[in-house]
Amino acid sequence: MRPMDRLLRAVLQSSICAGTLRITTASGTTFTLGDGTGKPVAIRFKSHAAERGIILDPEMKFGEAYMDGSVGVEVGSIADGLAFLFR
Repeated sequence: MRPMDRLLRAVLQSSICAGTLRITTASGTTFTLGDGTGKPVAIRFKSHAAERGIILDPEMKFGEAYMDGSVGVEVGSIADGLAFLFR
C-alpha cells in the first residue's frame, strides 16, 4: 500500500465508526471502513490530488472532487457519501 493510501485510510478511519464505506484509491488499493452495518457506500478516487484534498479538508473537498469528477460514488449516492463525512 502506498504511503498516501495509508494516510488516507488513517484519516478516514479516525472519523468513520458506523456504517460500511468501501474506498478505492487512485492507485487501485481498496479498503473498507466502519462497523459493517447499514447501507453500504463505495467511492473511488480517480486522482491523487483528490486524495490529498480529502486528507486536508474532507468536508469541503469531497463535494468539490465529486463535482469535478475526481471522485465517483460506485455504490449508493453522493448524499450517502456525504453522510459519512458529516456524522
